[in-house]
Amino acid sequence: MPLEPTSEAFLAELAAAEGPPLHETTPAIARIGDLVAAGMTGRGPAVGSVRNLELDGRGGSFRVRVLTPEADPQAVVVYFHGGGWVLGDIDLQYDYVGSTTTSGASWPT
Repeated sequence: MPLEPTSEAFLAELAAAEGPPLHETTPAIARIGDLVAAGMTGRGPAVGSVRNLELDGRGGSFRVRVLTPEADPQAVVVYFHGGGWVLGDIDLQYDYVGSTTTSGASWPT
């Protein structure tokens, strides 16, 4: 399955970039890249409703976002991003992923 144009362009830019690979940088430097990536995708499509929640875990609390489609959902997607609690941001990159999934599949994410 081919990538959509935004992801394809992003991967081409990463491959052509000069500098160390992500895993050889500091978290602070890697987070700057997160801001650049967020500018490439934008907010994503509108969904029926958005609920921001805070859950308690063993090591403290963390934020979750529940995106519900306008249509009657038949399933649910639980999306765990791979930032290792160091990289990524629910408001910057992952809102786009969640809203696109919710809108396209009509499933809560």
